[in-house]
Amino acid sequence: MSIKIEYEVFTPQMASWICAAGSSAEGIDAEKMRQIVSIGRFPADILTGIGCEDLEIVTTVSVFEKMVFDHGIGTDILSRFHAILCAPKQIFNSASRPGSVVVVTLEIQRGNPIIIPIQLSKPVGKYQPNVHWVSSAYAKDNPGQLQKWEKDGLLMWGTT
Repeated sequence: MSIKIEYEVFTPQMASWICAAGSSAEGIDAEKMRQIVSIGRFPADILTGIGCEDLEIVTTVSVFEKMVFDHGIGTDILSRFHAILCAPKQIFNSASRPGSVVVVTLEIQRGNPIIIPIQLSKPVGKYQPNVHWVSSAYAKDNPGQLQKWEKDGLLMWGTT
């Protein structure tokens, strides 16, 4: 038995709010930080290319807040997050986390590509449908690692 869950949809306005509220003296309250938000879904070509189920892509407000304040992801990138995620340069199987992928975006920050680790088909609760869980986004400070992943046969989708 599975219960249909409706998540709040991540919007450019929410991205701006996270950046503003997170930097205020009050910050973001704990209940809101735990809130799961929907980023959207992968397009059909990516689903086919990496062989995953068509599930909701989600994360929490807390993870978005971490992207901004710990990893320096700006409002401009956050506000286009779904579009950036769905038009990647490459997608690799994770070398360290089974059942996860690493999306290499076309976005560059401080001279390095922004990557987005995602756990595929993650259970989020009893009787709730599995989701694709975004765990972070940050500039990969060792881009040579991407060539190693490719050499190791981890490239699932995209250009070389």
